[in-house]
Amino acid sequence: MIYTRTKKPLNIAAIIVQYNTWQDTINCVESILSADDQPKWVIIVDNNSTNDAAQKILDWAQGRVIAPPCPVVDYLAPAPPIQTEEVFWSKNSHPQCPQAQLVLVHMPRNGGYAPGNNAGLKLGLEWGAEAFLILNNDTIVTRNAIGALYSRLTECARPGLCGGLLRYCHASLPIQCCAGGITNWWTHLSKFTGHGLTLEQAQNLSRDDVENKINFICGACVIVSREFVETVGFMDEGYFLYCEEQDWACRSKGKFDLAYAPDALVYHKEGATTGWNGNTLRLKSLYFLTRSRIRCTYLHHPWMLPTVIAGIGFASARLLLKKLVSKFTRG
Repeated sequence: MIYTRTKKPLNIAAIIVQYNTWQDTINCVESILSADDQPKWVIIVDNNSTNDAAQKILDWAQGRVIAPPCPVVDYLAPAPPIQTEEVFWSKNSHPQCPQAQLVLVHMPRNGGYAPGNNAGLKLGLEWGAEAFLILNNDTIVTRNAIGALYSRLTECARPGLCGGLLRYCHASLPIQCCAGGITNWWTHLSKFTGHGLTLEQAQNLSRDDVENKINFICGACVIVSREFVETVGFMDEGYFLYCEEQDWACRSKGKFDLAYAPDALVYHKEGATTGWNGNTLRLKSLYFLTRSRIRCTYLHHPWMLPTVIAGIGFASARLLLKKLVSKFTRG
């Protein structure tokens, strides 16, 4: 079966930041290119991968590489060749609007999640995109997800950020979150709305109830309006990983809506690049999370720093104790 586009693409730019894990990126892009509603541009930002990830993506576009499909999601992979344009990123460069739908951006260094997304946002603004779909490279969108996200965003009174229904790709496929969650600023600990529910349970939740509860949108899948970026600004590049979404929410509070598109089902493998998959956690990831929580608190709720730092100390001690108990139990 040959993939053909039957609809005019939406005037949005999808942005996918990747580092080394090219197989996940290809799965994500394939799902986007098989969606009912597609972005005008799919911008893959390679964060100066230490392997041949960027070349693998170019080879895939030409049909020379095939990535193993995600076993839990069916989608119609596009037939190669797929026209692709390359951009070698420089803050002083202003690449012309590409003719190709797929754009591969080469970053000169791995500055982290925020600089990678900001490069995509700046290109999209330059090319006239009216919204930006930011996706983790280990996500898979279902056929109507992009259209549902865009529709919910644009019907908001103050279109800002909108998230979908994120579902894990592991175990029994529980729900990761409905759009986002709630951060307790006194501890800077966050709880995802709908976390752990079955798909049926999550679909029975009221959209209005979810939107009234959440105070941030999960960064793994979020569509952002052009006005939001132009008003609030780009992601804070002081964060290498984690808390960018809480920072955006704090900076935009009272100015833009946080919305939920329950029909936008997106699967998330979670943690392919960072090492956090819900069950395991690398110390490097823990370091970046801790640093980001302290930075976000300092910038937006500095009077809460003592309780946040105390909470981090308690959580670290509990994690260490858990690891020690597990080690001795296995031994």
